[in-house]
Amino acid sequence: MVEYRIKIMKIHLNNKQTKYRINSLKIKKVINLLCLNLDLNKRKWSDISVIIVNEGEIQSLHHKYFNKNETTDVITFTYPPIPCEKYYSGDIIINIDIVHKEGIKRKNINYELVFYIAHGIDHLNGNNDDTLEKRKKMHNREKKWVAKLDEIDLLNNLIS
Repeated sequence: MVEYRIKIMKIHLNNKQTKYRINSLKIKKVINLLCLNLDLNKRKWSDISVIIVNEGEIQSLHHKYFNKNETTDVITFTYPPIPCEKYYSGDIIINIDIVHKEGIKRKNINYELVFYIAHGIDHLNGNNDDTLEKRKKMHNREKKWVAKLDEIDLLNNLIS
């Protein structure tokens, strides 16, 4: 008899802002479904955290870790396995103020939030958007992921 041990990936949602109300349960469901797009052939995951912050917080993190004194929409960190382990963990930090601003412009705040989470998942897969071509490729892939969630009616009532 062969025994297999499967490690279940934990999903965490940490809302560190107070300006907007978020539907934590529904957003967590969205995150779980988006995590199905993680390439498990590249990395095995133990924990993924999505952290929602305001503009000031993400700007501070952007400066601290990337030495850039400007804001950004998403920051993603991948943490290698601890010694004797084989599972990675990761943080996706979302700027809720940019989600709201860009969502108003594009007429769908919920879509914008899910798109940014998808973008973070794409970065956890090891993809980079450091050139226009790579950015287009990532955005096209992420739009497909988000469209699948829209088909099952998960792009509403996430943020107010």
